[in-house]
Amino acid sequence: MPARSRVSHHGPRGLTLPSSGPTPGYALRWPLMSNVRRRNSVQPATARHSPHMKSLFVLLTFLLLGSQVLAQQRLPVQADPAFTERLTEFERANDLGSLFRAANEAGTREQLKSALDWMQRRAVGPSRDPRFLLSYAALLYRAQIREMSAASYLFGILLARVEAARCADSSAYEPKLRQIEAEMRPVEEMYWKFAPEQRHDFLAYALQSERQRPSGSPIAWLCSGGNRDTIEALREGSARVIPAPNETASRVTVIDSSAVSPSFLPDEQSAPARRAAIANFQSTYGGQSPSTLPGTGSKQP
Repeated sequence: MPARSRVSHHGPRGLTLPSSGPTPGYALRWPLMSNVRRRNSVQPATARHSPHMKSLFVLLTFLLLGSQVLAQQRLPVQADPAFTERLTEFERANDLGSLFRAANEAGTREQLKSALDWMQRRAVGPSRDPRFLLSYAALLYRAQIREMSAASYLFGILLARVEAARCADSSAYEPKLRQIEAEMRPVEEMYWKFAPEQRHDFLAYALQSERQRPSGSPIAWLCSGGNRDTIEALREGSARVIPAPNETASRVTVIDSSAVSPSFLPDEQSAPARRAAIANFQSTYGGQSPSTLPGTGSKQP
């Protein structure tokens, strides 16, 4: 595979990232991988280690400090200041849905460089919101920076599962986790093509990083929009009737649960579920490569 890849303007379209809170007509689909062209998928890794993977300490340093160096090697261009400012403006407005869409849709090499630099700074910050890490993993995948993409993906998936265990309503987070994992499938497929020793390093990085990242408030968007919120919205009279989008029905009822606060479990009550999520994560990603990835028909080597 060549050291550089062109920024693709093509790929599945229509993906919308959840915003920072519940919204009417909540969309589950994430635009994390929409610009990935499957013909650019990486080839199976050999058993020989990259020099960066020799120890967990080196891997941690590599993940935290090496991304900008590698991005400069793979994308030897200057970042686009206007694009960087656009991402920052979305962050200031707390419009994270638009932020992630804009980052994913970077259409030039300069914009991709801006998105990588911007997302890297947030991915290594204190937030436990998994969207920054997963978006970063998707951008790294586009830039063909494989080791960091796989490690960031694992850490993001682990955070998503652990933080979901703090939600009181499983119907709120379960479809989101399924959609996240479906959207990140190309990165997962890449992960299983690494040698077992490398996968062990990535797994150790994710587990250690999760332990070290400070515990904060529960993730509101992950725990919102479930059956409980819908029932509460109906009680409050938040149902609206709008014209049907097609001729199959005369009207459509929309339940707006955006005013309903998500419900969280107390920490002492969610602790067993969080431990179980970590154990399940280790079992899933620490074992042998599955012959068929869940939800796909693609055979693994």
